[in-house]
Amino acid sequence: MLTPRFSFWFPDGQWRGRHEGEAGRQAIAAWARFHADNGNRVEGLRRGVTVMGDRVLYEYDSRGASASTAGYLNWETIIVRVAGERISALHEYWGNVPPVG
Repeated sequence: MLTPRFSFWFPDGQWRGRHEGEAGRQAIAAWARFHADNGNRVEGLRRGVTVMGDRVLYEYDSRGASASTAGYLNWETIIVRVAGERISALHEYWGNVPPVG
């Protein structure tokens, strides 16, 4: 699903920063595994979707949806970049850093 040279940008916590190439693939895999293993869930109300060439920008008002994320409250912008039939980037930005509860 991901291109070999994947770009993952995250605004906070253990995965904060810009992770490119193989390091990006490893960072997003670790991020996803951590949240799956801990039952962390967030639900969002989608406020908008904008397509800009090979990028899709999603805007959400989000809140925690599990016991471990109960205090999470944020507005988020997530940009996904597509290359052919694969995802080449996921860049996430938050209105509140850190998220508030």
